[in-house]
This record gives sequence, C-alpha cells and structure tokens, in this order.
Amino acid sequence: MDVKYNGVKLTDNFIVGNISRPSPDFRPSSTTVDGRDGESFDGLTIGTRECSFVVTAIDKTKNGLQRAARDLMSLLRVSEPEKLVFTDENGADGTQLYRLAVPTGVLDYDAFIRAGQWTLRFIQHDPFLYGKQRSVVLKANTATKIQAGGGVPMDFVATAAPVGTWYKLEVVNGDFVKYYAPFTGGETLTIRTKNQTAKLAPALSTAKGLDTGSRFFQLDGDMTLKATHTTEITWRERWL
Repeated sequence: MDVKYNGVKLTDNFIVGNISRPSPDFRPSSTTVDGRDGESFDGLTIGTRECSFVVTAIDKTKNGLQRAARDLMSLLRVSEPEKLVFTDENGADGTQLYRLAVPTGVLDYDAFIRAGQWTLRFIQHDPFLYGKQRSVVLKANTATKIQAGGGVPMDFVATAAPVGTWYKLEVVNGDFVKYYAPFTGGETLTIRTKNQTAKLAPALSTAKGLDTGSRFFQLDGDMTLKATHTTEITWRERWL
C-alpha cells in the first residue's frame, strides 16, 4: 500500500507503518425534559476525524536524514487541507478515495535526525472520504431518477440558464429551491448547497431572489429530481 500527501508519495522515500485510521467522532445531542426519565434525543452529528502513521527514512546517512527532514517539513507546511491518500481505500466501483487533512502536533527535528523516524498525525475537519465526481443533466420539466452513489448525503452544484420569471429545482414530492428573477437566458444561475447560496451572473437588480419556502437539500441514494429549465448537477461521492 502507498501513502500520498499533498501530491507526494511518501512511500518513495520512507517506510510507512503503524497506520491508525479510527472512525470519526460521533456526537449525539439530547435535551433533558423535566419529569421524564432519561433525555430526549435531538440528533447525531459527525465531528472531526484523525489518523496517524510512522515514517522511517530509507536513506539513513546524515545527509539523507537531513534531506528527508527538510522534505517532510516542506510537505507538511500547508495553508489549507490537502489530499491524504491511502491506496487501499476505494469506493464501491474501485475508485480511489481521498481525505482532506492537515498535520497536527509537534515534530522533533533532533529526534528524527537521531532515529530517522517520525510519527505523523493528521486531522480531518471534514471527516469524509471523497471519490469520483459525477454529473447529470436534467431536461426541462422532466422528472429524472438518479442514483447518487456514495455512502452519506452529498452536496452538489446546479447550474442553469433560465428564461422567464422564475426557476425551480426540486426533489419530486420533497424539498425545492425556487428563484425569482426576470431571466432572459443570458444569465447563469448557480446553486451551491454546501454554502446554501443561489447566485445569478450577471446579477439583475430587479431579481427578487429565493422563494421563502426554498429548502436546500442534498443528494442521497435513489432520488427523482425535476427542474423547470435544463440544469446540470455535479457532485462528488463521499463516504465515512
């Protein structure tokens, strides 16, 4: 198995071992109700996720260890979560999965130079594993069945160039996003469920915006979607 981080295959220059990949932090919430036994369950959220492994330098010469230490420090100095890949983690169809992680903890440079070994620890503020990107085009006013894939609900981006006075994207007999504007067909409406935004470009000063009944939804399992205008939906499979 290979391990890659920030675009670099660590197993080219290091022996990787003692891999630890625990499940994420499950966080139930509840409310105490006076006069009732126990508590009332409110919901379950998923917290952060951590993993760790030991890297041992292959080149144990003094220069080799110094070079390995510099390379590691440069690799780990990131400004945002980067892809962490264990090549034995794959989706249902064999697609390589990846994590988005940042390093955490203190690395002792002198200890590495003496022993040529470091324990690297990473934290995933986003606890999911991501797979392939998928897309589907909804024809105007046509109910379309999709299989979202993945193992948990997924956010998506929807784009359309409506004409008329309003646009609607919906789960048939379920939640919907509706936007009011004097569309000419020359504007692009982009809906991002992760940010819960619907933006029009170029903007129209006379646009009323989202309908008050709109509810941003996620893709999950088998669904039937429908839109008033041709719409492209893209998403990336994710798993726990």
